[in-house]
Amino acid sequence: MGYPVAFADRVLETTNTVGTGAMTLAGALNASQRAFSVLPDQSFVKYCITDNSTFFENGQGTFSSGANTLSRDIVDNSSNSGALVNLPAGSKQVFIGISADLVANIGKLNAQNVFNAKAYGAKGDLQTVSDGTITSGTANLSSTMAVWKSTDVGKYISVAGAGASGAMLTTTILTFTDATHVVLTLVSRS
Repeated sequence: MGYPVAFADRVLETTNTVGTGAMTLAGALNASQRAFSVLPDQSFVKYCITDNSTFFENGQGTFSSGANTLSRDIVDNSSNSGALVNLPAGSKQVFIGISADLVANIGKLNAQNVFNAKAYGAKGDLQTVSDGTITSGTANLSSTMAVWKSTDVGKYISVAGAGASGAMLTTTILTFTDATHVVLTLVSRS
């Protein structure tokens, strides 16, 4: 599917198109909106066409505002075994909106593009250790499991139980001593 997909609320139109070609949109139903009034020209959209009784077709197409047409580029599923429906004569309804398969793929899209923390400067080098020790009133943290580096200076660190009243202490690494010892910006208050 092409991305990005254009969406708009309440786009529901009729069509009298016959056959398997592009649909000419003929007007909004009830309190719905016309596609040309809310979608940019050449928008890639998800659509559903039905007569509400004998057939349906869910697919992906391109909306052309000048001609007020919607191409039927890819059929996602249909009452015609997943193929284009040969539209019969008569009025049909065309919805433009979000589909279940698109919702199911949002997580995949986010993982690939939208929320990639590395694109915002994250390094992906998190360490989790369970043997860290710090004395109350000091900022010296040690751990035999850690593998700290000089490049860790300035990075955020959270130490369970080292904050006030045993809360989480969240601070940054001030100084690198060696692979198992660092000095934190804030002192332990536990």
